[in-house]
Amino acid sequence: MADDIFSQLIELFNQPGPVNWKLAREVAVQLAGDREPIDPWLADEYIELGRLAQLQIQAATHLRAPDSLDVVPIDRHDWATQRLQSFSYLVEPLASQYDDLGGGSDPMSQLLKPLGPALLGMQIGSTIGFLSHRAIGQFDIGLPANPAGARYVIVDNVEDFASDYQLEPRQVRLWVALRNGIHDAAFAGPWLRQYVIDLVEEHLAGVTFDTSHLMETLQNLSDPNNIQQMMADADGLSGFLSPTSTSEAQAKARAAIGFVSGYGDYVLAAASNLIPDRGAIETAHRVKQSEPGIPEQPLTKLVGIELTEELHQEGVEFCDEVSRRWGSEALESVWEEPSNLPIGGELTDQVAWAARVLLPEF
Repeated sequence: MADDIFSQLIELFNQPGPVNWKLAREVAVQLAGDREPIDPWLADEYIELGRLAQLQIQAATHLRAPDSLDVVPIDRHDWATQRLQSFSYLVEPLASQYDDLGGGSDPMSQLLKPLGPALLGMQIGSTIGFLSHRAIGQFDIGLPANPAGARYVIVDNVEDFASDYQLEPRQVRLWVALRNGIHDAAFAGPWLRQYVIDLVEEHLAGVTFDTSHLMETLQNLSDPNNIQQMMADADGLSGFLSPTSTSEAQAKARAAIGFVSGYGDYVLAAASNLIPDRGAIETAHRVKQSEPGIPEQPLTKLVGIELTEELHQEGVEFCDEVSRRWGSEALESVWEEPSNLPIGGELTDQVAWAARVLLPEF
C-alpha cells in the first residue's frame, strides 16, 4: 500500500512548470468529492433567478455585466475543476520565492527548491477543494476569479444553507443570485478586476515566509498516514506558506474587496420587497461564517487578504453613510476610476474619502 502511494506521489510530483497543476487538481477533486447530479428543474430556476437579479442590479446601480452570460448551476466537483486555475495569480507569483530559498547551501534550501511546484500545487488544490464545500457564492471569497468565465453557483451549498438554517429556499436562491450578480458585475467592469489582481501580485512579490513550518511539513511526508491526514485537514495544507509581511498593496486590496462586499448589502437593501426574509438570511449567513470548527478561508489566508465579517461591515457602513450624506450618485462615483475607491482608513472615515474624492469636483 505504501509503495503504491509513494509511486503515485513520485509521478504527481514530477510535473513541469512553476506550479504543479496536475497535483493541484488531484487534491482539489479528492476534497470536493464525487459528482452529484442537479435536478433540471432546479437548474432552470437558478438560471431564471440569475436573470431576474441582473435586471434588478441594472435598475439599481451603474454596474453592467455581460447580458450574454447566464448563471451556471454546478456541483462541488465540477466547481473545483473549473475554478482551480482561475486563482493562479495567487500562487504563481510565489514560484520565485522557492528559487530564492533554493539558492542556499543548507539542506533545507536544497530540498525546498525542487518541491516548490508541488507545494504550491497542494496549496491551491486544497484551497479550492475546501472552498467547494464552504462557499455559498463567489462573493464569499471576495477576490475575483481570473478570467471572469462562467457565473457558477454551487447548488448543493446553497440548498444545504437554506435547509440547515430553516430558510425559505427560493428566497435564499434569489439572495445568492443578487449577491453573486453584484460581485460579478463589479469585477466585470473595465478596471476593478485587474486593479485587485495587480495589488495582490504586488503584495506577494514582497512577502516573506516562515520556513520552519515548511520543513516540519516536509518531514511529515515520510509517513503515508500523515499525507492522508493533511489531505483531510485544512490547516495541514493551508500552512505550507505562511506570509509574515504586510504592505500598502495588501491594505488597498482589502479596502477594495471590503467596499464591494458592503456595496452588495447596499444594493440588496433596495430589493427588500423581493426578499422579505433578507434579514434572517443575512443573520444566518453571518452565523455560518463564524461557526466554530470551520477553518479560515485558506484562499484569502494565503495572501493575507481575508474578507472578514468586520471588513464586510466596514464596507456596509461606508456605502450607507456616503449615500446618506452625499447621495447615491456620490457612492456610484466609486466605479468611475480606481482612485475613487476608499483607501487606508477611509472605509471607516467617510469624510476623509469625500474630502479626497468629492471636494475636487466643487
